[in-house]
Amino acid sequence: VPIYCKYKFHHFPPHQTQGQVHATHVYFKDVNVLLTGTMEPGELERYLRGPPMEIEVHDRDRKLDHKRAKPSLPEEAEADEDVGEGSSLACKPTMTDSCRGKEEWHPHGVAKVSLTELLSGQKHLAIRAPILNCSHLSTAGWSKHRSPKRRGAGRDSPSLLMAHYLESGSLLKVDVEIAVPLRMCAEMAEAPYGLIIYIFDHKKSSLSSELLEEISSINAEGLQLHHSLLSFETIESAALRLKTTPEKVSELDVVSGFHLMDGETHLFVLEGLKDKAIKRIWDRHLERAHRHREGHLTVLYNSDLSFPQRLYSDLEDIFYRFHLCQPLPDLGKQVLPFRTRGRWLAPQESFQTLSRFIILCQSKSLGAVIRGDLLPSAKMLTDFSHQYGVPLACGDV
Repeated sequence: VPIYCKYKFHHFPPHQTQGQVHATHVYFKDVNVLLTGTMEPGELERYLRGPPMEIEVHDRDRKLDHKRAKPSLPEEAEADEDVGEGSSLACKPTMTDSCRGKEEWHPHGVAKVSLTELLSGQKHLAIRAPILNCSHLSTAGWSKHRSPKRRGAGRDSPSLLMAHYLESGSLLKVDVEIAVPLRMCAEMAEAPYGLIIYIFDHKKSSLSSELLEEISSINAEGLQLHHSLLSFETIESAALRLKTTPEKVSELDVVSGFHLMDGETHLFVLEGLKDKAIKRIWDRHLERAHRHREGHLTVLYNSDLSFPQRLYSDLEDIFYRFHLCQPLPDLGKQVLPFRTRGRWLAPQESFQTLSRFIILCQSKSLGAVIRGDLLPSAKMLTDFSHQYGVPLACGDV
């Protein structure tokens, strides 16, 4: 099949280039006009600040032989699938998504294109993005309740291995032009929330205590509780009375989010009204007194970043705390999904959540966290904590 690219920009229809002849240098000469003026300014800004747009480079698609004989008996079909499973150990075969009918999945390259610089007023971007291998585990488009059928690597179905794009220095050149420079929309009323993330060593437990005390104070005031009642239990019971609608908690000047402990690291992800609770925490600079002490400490904050809603307003608690049974790196050696006989031996969702936590703890900027889509959803968070968490002890701070 001729080489082609395809991608999707936000909610616009997917775009695919015309196929070109295979060569060491391929020129697509493709132009795609997107009417971004039809989008809400805040919506466009959030998309551009988010994860890079992925452009698929399909240079390994093969023509399929649709005349292939079908098994006449169910037993033969099952045997065919078993052969496909066995042959998958020797190569990475083409896969058929049972949810998409006849649509085939092929090994391909992926170029990640960041458009964030458009928010700084740039009208033209000349992007040179390295082409990487797609992940054969990234089956997000497939149904999690159905397994993709594999076709064996027999005479009638030759399979192509993954390419060595990065080793070959493969690049995708993309020119982006915008007619009118974008203006920052960070201060718009439709995006009133902010984020601040603390990542530090368990040896700095006194910083954890100070953060929890500050969060308790802010939430007690936001819930109109007496200052003498600052325990998390009191705050959570008061919050539960308001949680008939999650919007009620979202509108209050309270701190939501979560606190992860694993015996080695503390991870605080705090969200709230950008110009109130979050600014108050940032202005306290609680971390300053702890920077000279033993152990790592990272604070991720950007006053220019704002968000239209809270990520964690519907958690079990207004501020969710949990302790993992093992440190994240140790869990990473165990929660490795692999597929055998049509099922995953480790939940893909757990692996995805764990991967986000590990990369998040190594991040150096809040912008990188947002672009990398590293913050797990509320459901991912609670499912992971239920699966790998242990009860909080009295001394957990």
